[in-house]
Amino acid sequence: MLGILDDKSRLKDVDQSGMLSILQRTPQELQEAIGMFRASSSVTANRKVTEVVVVGVGGSSIGGDVIANWLSEKAVVPIITSRGTQLPNFADEDTLVITTSYSGDTKETLGQFYEARRRRCIVSSVTSGGMLAEISEKQGISVKRLKSGVPPRTAFPQMLVATMSILQEYGIIQDLEDVQPVSEHLEKLRAELSVAKDTSHNFAKQIALKLIDTLPIIYSLERMSSVARRFKNQLNENSKIPAKFDTIPEICHNEVESWPQLTSDSWKSKCSFVFIRDDNEYQTENRIVERTMDHLRELEIKDFSQIRGTGPNRLAKLLSTIYVADFVSFYLAIARGVDPTPITEITRLKKSIWKSQRLSFGHPER
Repeated sequence: MLGILDDKSRLKDVDQSGMLSILQRTPQELQEAIGMFRASSSVTANRKVTEVVVVGVGGSSIGGDVIANWLSEKAVVPIITSRGTQLPNFADEDTLVITTSYSGDTKETLGQFYEARRRRCIVSSVTSGGMLAEISEKQGISVKRLKSGVPPRTAFPQMLVATMSILQEYGIIQDLEDVQPVSEHLEKLRAELSVAKDTSHNFAKQIALKLIDTLPIIYSLERMSSVARRFKNQLNENSKIPAKFDTIPEICHNEVESWPQLTSDSWKSKCSFVFIRDDNEYQTENRIVERTMDHLRELEIKDFSQIRGTGPNRLAKLLSTIYVADFVSFYLAIARGVDPTPITEITRLKKSIWKSQRLSFGHPER
């Protein structure tokens, strides 16, 4: 099993849709997105904003989570992500609503777009086309156009920078200067994660092999919850396995009570643990995380993994951890012999949900 991820012919046979090439382009995609969206963010919009709601589901929504984590200690207004079919009740004419849908045809996002317009919210859209682009342009709504033709989850760099550029226009962030060094850092990190690096020297391959035939449980501090969520989603979509995530210290007040059950014969070896961390932990944070891991060790659960964010700034630490986790999910798919790109079950369920359904959002159904 140790050398399975070093077999380049196996990788080529399994990755038939080319997910690896998309992953390898992530640093360039981030750099290109800076060029695409920086120019459009040079003028600050003349509107007061009291809160920001980033609307989206699936791969289109993660950018809002990352931005909220990135700005958690310096944001001048609340920033939340809305993943449902209903726009939050507080949203009004002073709320900036950023509707994000890579395809432009996501029903839940379109529903919240219409509701935001009805409430006279400040609305901007991020999409590659579809109905969201069409109706936004017809109604004079600003649209950040993305390049089309990739799986939505891999358009994350574009969607992140596009969303940032909208926040810059409204004076919520000053500029995109934090993004440039991140792209350079990810280029260096890519070499450490590449297929050419044997498993014995490749951190992402090593973690992937630990996760085989287990239910991965991912923990992070609240300020890195976007990374934990993204990792869980990537394990679902790329690796085609169940996974869960939660945050610290929240789990210290509930989930740890269940841990002794994991040492029983019926659960032993069925779960794996991954801790998402960075080197900016406050003393209190570090103590809580370390003591939580000690608690696992006391229960003789010792073989867990840690992924640490690296880089020159807070954003780099978030995105570098996401990049490692993306590669882990890719390598796990290869080890399991499944093409990471197709999302057959998602497509099938979405068709089932929306078949013969009219788009009717804005108020709960009675």
